[in-house]
Amino acid sequence: MFRYLPGTSLPSSILSLFLGIQFTPHASAEQPVEDQATLTEQADSFDDIATHWSRHIINWLAGNNPAQTSYLDSSEQRFRPGCPITRGEWIALSVNILDLPNRPDAASNPVANAPICPDSPAWKCPFSDVPATLTSDPSTPNPHYQTTLQAFRTGMISGYPDGTFRPQQTINYAEAVASLAAGLNLVPQIDSLKQRSGEEPSIIGTDYFINGRVMENAWFAPALHGSLLANLVALDWPLEFYPYRPPLSRGEAAVMMYLTLAYQGQASLDDPILRAEVVPHSGEYALRHIRMAGDPSFSFGPPAVHRQCTEEL
Repeated sequence: MFRYLPGTSLPSSILSLFLGIQFTPHASAEQPVEDQATLTEQADSFDDIATHWSRHIINWLAGNNPAQTSYLDSSEQRFRPGCPITRGEWIALSVNILDLPNRPDAASNPVANAPICPDSPAWKCPFSDVPATLTSDPSTPNPHYQTTLQAFRTGMISGYPDGTFRPQQTINYAEAVASLAAGLNLVPQIDSLKQRSGEEPSIIGTDYFINGRVMENAWFAPALHGSLLANLVALDWPLEFYPYRPPLSRGEAAVMMYLTLAYQGQASLDDPILRAEVVPHSGEYALRHIRMAGDPSFSFGPPAVHRQCTEEL
């Protein structure tokens, strides 16, 4: 499988038991084949996803899943899958997927210590740029307030050092991975397991990537390591992780959220949609080797040329 802990890797069976991750040994993994992916054609949930590589996953998240649960707001006509996702949009989707309103407060981010909202003294505002109401219309609730508050109080986000969150700013891969790892508490789980096994918590494996050496001491390395173990990371060929550029697209965010649901046991890595997503004009299956991470021909996300942001239908 992939080399995530050089020299002193934990047995995959132990990690599987503790983290709830299904590991498939490279030698025995079955190659998904095209004729195994049989899907029932149905109307798309959005008007602009018919030719996008993440089409089936977007439809699944919009309610075309066995539980008919809607994780996406399908009241809009367009999804804009190739467009960058903003930090506010990412957190709104994460709050839904991770069910943060029903999660307890994190000790690291107690809401009680957050400053009050100048526009609503009875409420707490962890971020100076996310007031309770819209600045342009104080009678209208800020759409980012509740979601960022939930993400803050559960420890998923902490914002920037200057006290802002910047909800309208696009999110990059490093920030997305770090927030998911925090929302799922991945790094403390891994560190605790390694401590009990006599390993140093600081051992981080990023050599899975061609450009991994430049990231081994990066601030997001522990979160990236945990997210790799949990199969949450959408990758670009040729196995390079670009933490800051380009920004995460809405289609890629949808895929990462599907994988998050799979990690939580609410979706399946064996679902045919993970073998039916085709990168347009390339002949490559975007999610072909999701259960074979580490295979030399592993291909997950679409090349950057397919991150085309189409605002108009």
